Amino acid sequence: MALTSPITVTINAVDKVCKKINQDGYGSHYRYSSSTERLDLKIRHVADKPKNGVTYDRHNVELTWTLISADPDVSDTVVQAYIVLKNESTDLGTNVPYLAVALADLIKVSGNVAALVGWEN
Repeated sequence: MALTSPITVTINAVDKVCKKINQDGYGSHYRYSSSTERLDLKIRHVADKPKNGVTYDRHNVELTWTLISADPDVSDTVVQAYIVLKNESTDLGTNVPYLAVALADLIKVSGNVAALVGWEN
């Protein structure tokens, strides 16, 4: 099963259509670009085998939003969010969706993101 291309990401009720610009091995890079902003979505998969001999599958999803400054003397603003899903390879990923949805739901609760970026714990 593959992700769709393009992928639509909605930021502040505005859809950004990200087109796949690269795919190699176990990763893909999608991008939306305009004169005022750029959105990069990167998806990567790796298998880790630490010293304990247990093999883990790791899946990374990274979203980077660059707000391009109209003033050449002012730096662009870059905001980034990412998630890592990790499971023992023998799990076959059956439990990962439950935990990923639980984390997404926790973040979506009104006020939680503001609390997190406000250094609350």
